[in-house]
Amino acid sequence: MNQKPRALFFADYLGAILSSFILGIVLVYFQSYIGLPKTILYQLAIIAMVLMTYSGLCILLIKKNHKPFLFTIGIANICYCIGSLFIMNTYFAELTILGLSYFILEKGIVLTLAYLEIKTALK
Repeated sequence: MNQKPRALFFADYLGAILSSFILGIVLVYFQSYIGLPKTILYQLAIIAMVLMTYSGLCILLIKKNHKPFLFTIGIANICYCIGSLFIMNTYFAELTILGLSYFILEKGIVLTLAYLEIKTALK
């Protein structure tokens, strides 16, 4: 596999590990400072773990023809962001500035990565 797709899968993998840790452990612990219910944070962490597993398997198993797999993870990341935005909208009144800031920053990072993944997949 070309080094750029491998690097994108690796960045996605590391980002998903970080997201699942932050969502499932850190933000749950500081839930009162974030504003989202713990169940929602756990659900988002599980989704991040699924994406982490997918990216990790791609790193290990994909040797050629990475494009459909990169495209898939890019679309999955966009879907994750759309779902997160829906949750942010649903719980907007409960979200604190800290919670809102975290989710906006996370969306910016994930959408940037998704853009790079899809752009690379379509080359």
